[in-house]
Amino acid sequence: MAARGGKGVSRAVGGFFGRLGARFFRRSGSAQAAAATPGPAVVANDIPIRYDLTGPQARNSLTNLSTDSPTRLDDFRPGSGFSGVYDHSSRRFLAYPSGDSTLRSGAVPENAVPRYGGHYDVNSIFTRATGTNPDRSVGFTAILREDGSIGMHWVSRSVNGANPSFQGVEVPEHLRGPIMELIRQTTNRQVWPTR
Repeated sequence: MAARGGKGVSRAVGGFFGRLGARFFRRSGSAQAAAATPGPAVVANDIPIRYDLTGPQARNSLTNLSTDSPTRLDDFRPGSGFSGVYDHSSRRFLAYPSGDSTLRSGAVPENAVPRYGGHYDVNSIFTRATGTNPDRSVGFTAILREDGSIGMHWVSRSVNGANPSFQGVEVPEHLRGPIMELIRQTTNRQVWPTR
């Protein structure tokens, strides 16, 4: 199994299983596998919302794959960043805390991904949970601002650079509005473009 972008197998497997999913997959039995099966779609504001993440995978995430992203965001200090991926065809997204993001308690959040390469790890979990094509995701970063709003950055070398539908490492302009609107609806926060 080779990893994209020249990353070694230990990076791909270690990043995904070691930090974010080892406990979940080690304990996976038939009951847990059934729990990971996509649930029924719910429609809110004409946006299909699926509740596919459970337990450890959902902890500290911002996503429309589970129901409590707005309350999770309250646990983080301003300046915390989230590496995220979005699939336009399903209108679903997943973001995990990244870099030096910390909880209000001062603790390092569980499921944190590295600042560099974290989008790749998030995309691995996202595509496994949703069954979407990893080469069709786009990567973004959401930053929690002092005023409680969310600022968006659009660069991801590991996810956007691997997407064959566009050139470069920035999310295409036509996808930025839908991503910001979906995050606004999911988190109940104002969302602003930063770059």
